[in-house]
Amino acid sequence: MKRDSTTLFLLLSNNTILPVPWTGIENVVSNIQSAYQSPTREVAIASWQAFVASGDELEVIADPAPTPPQPNWDGFMADCDDVFATGLQANYLVFTQIFNMLFALRSKDSNLEQSPEWRNFAFNYQIGKASLTPEQIAQVESAMANNSIPVIR
Repeated sequence: MKRDSTTLFLLLSNNTILPVPWTGIENVVSNIQSAYQSPTREVAIASWQAFVASGDELEVIADPAPTPPQPNWDGFMADCDDVFATGLQANYLVFTQIFNMLFALRSKDSNLEQSPEWRNFAFNYQIGKASLTPEQIAQVESAMANNSIPVIR
């Protein structure tokens, strides 16, 4: 049997694993009772009692890595509106490309940094940075960090 900080992975007699909320060893049976209905409840309690009687130790495993938050492109664009407006005046072509990539990226939900849209955005942003002041660059990088977007430096 294994557990992390929130879940006990209870091995049942038929070799299936049943997740049970983990709030301490003294609460396992009550957690099973509140989480499951018969007949699963009885099988789980019997499996837990057999494990306790065996004297085996409960293996503590690491918690799964947290899922990274999804980028908030609308928030990022709102946070950078004035910066990109200034950049658009200074370098229309590059900042138009940046805007186009931002709109394309809004539909991406996984492997962001592996996508061609991200590489195009990063490339054009690196070019466009030359049109921005250090304060504006800091504002864009802060907006990236605040909206779960990988910071391009």
